[in-house]
Amino acid sequence: MASASTSQITSVIAASAQSVSKVFLIGAVGFASVLYPRTQPLMPSTSVSTIARFSFHTLTLSLIYSTTAQSISPESIGDYWFIVVAAFSSLGLSYVVATVLGYMMLPRLEEDFKALRIAATYPNIVALPILIFPSLCEHAVVYENFTINRTSSDSTSLSPIEACTADANSMIFVYFFGWSFCFFTFGLPELMRAAEAKQQSEDQTAEISLSRMDESLGTEVLQGNAERSSNARSTNKSSTFLQTVTNVIKQTFSSPGFLAMAAGIVTGCIGPLRDALFEPGAPLRFIGDAIHTMGIASSSVSTIVVAASLVPLAWMAETPERQRDSEASGEPRCLATDDSATSLPFWRRWFSSSNLTSSDESKQHQGEHARYLFWYIASRLFVTPALVILLLAFLPISVPPMALLVVIVNAALPGALIVVVLLKSQGLSSAQTVAGVYLPSYVLSVISIAAWTALGLWITLPDEESSEL
Repeated sequence: MASASTSQITSVIAASAQSVSKVFLIGAVGFASVLYPRTQPLMPSTSVSTIARFSFHTLTLSLIYSTTAQSISPESIGDYWFIVVAAFSSLGLSYVVATVLGYMMLPRLEEDFKALRIAATYPNIVALPILIFPSLCEHAVVYENFTINRTSSDSTSLSPIEACTADANSMIFVYFFGWSFCFFTFGLPELMRAAEAKQQSEDQTAEISLSRMDESLGTEVLQGNAERSSNARSTNKSSTFLQTVTNVIKQTFSSPGFLAMAAGIVTGCIGPLRDALFEPGAPLRFIGDAIHTMGIASSSVSTIVVAASLVPLAWMAETPERQRDSEASGEPRCLATDDSATSLPFWRRWFSSSNLTSSDESKQHQGEHARYLFWYIASRLFVTPALVILLLAFLPISVPPMALLVVIVNAALPGALIVVVLLKSQGLSSAQTVAGVYLPSYVLSVISIAAWTALGLWITLPDEESSEL
């Protein structure tokens, strides 16, 4: 990790700023697609989850397989041990940082703290990096200094930019394996315990209020709450530590992402098979090229879906379909019922809906939200990546520079949306709390990711005499 020239530093700053700006410009398209046109948005909010499933199973899995198959060889597979160890270490450090800062910065820990701590521990490590690194690899300062051409001894022909991108993507997916194992082993159970504890507390409070309401409505809601509490208790009793570990291992190793990565590793380690699929003019080239082409689209589509998932409900116009759904489910509408509300810009609709509560209650809620938001942003976007960079800067072993850069970028990303998705799927109120800190953190991460990426590029830039090149 040597000193760089002024021209290299300038190139590093330009590369990091442009790559991150590209990501969030594409994200802005997804964000706006949920809001406009107001009466019939290009991407209705009800379709976002379906598009996300389609994108992952058809596009992202194709990207995982094709990049892994083209970048891994029997000689290089041993280099990935550092990525897995770094994933475990970085996530553990994130959890410790979130815990320590929580006790230091928050005057009192609310019930949402444990759920938010998991959100602050696990970053969004796939959707954003697979779009950041291809843009980084377009710059000579990156592909000339960070690429280890893992296929140089083989007949597959990759340009320097393509080799750099494939190398980075394969490391991202190996990191994702470590992330998945940690999340399903520890993160998900902890998240659900925290969210269910809060939900039970709210249900007990709601029971007192509901007893004063209409008897039929109150009875129905109370029965639903009792059934949910009973299911939670029976689940807790029946599940043992051994069963949990077994299920986690089974879920991790049978997940589509892991299977796609394993298939890519097998293909990459079998030279004739890899050549037949990806070598120009090979008999099976049309299959490999089709998979690779679909995988390329995963970057932008995943980013669009991420941005679309961050749009608050209060910003969306009330379409006739949503009005009928709200009336049928008995849920309160998030906006005013008059037709003029739907014609307002989304920021005015949000401002109007945010002032429906009483002033005292609103001020108290805003104060608590501001404290948690400040803690979350400090933990996820600043302190954790700073400590990761500090540790990697003094790493006593020789590691491929691209591996270091992948770890740094992953440590600087905002929270993973799967946390909100899982909470929403279970109908838990903690989903609203976590989603409330995600949007501001994603907006601020435009600057923080660019800054940490530039610093990461600079400190991991190899010497001209480095034997790693």
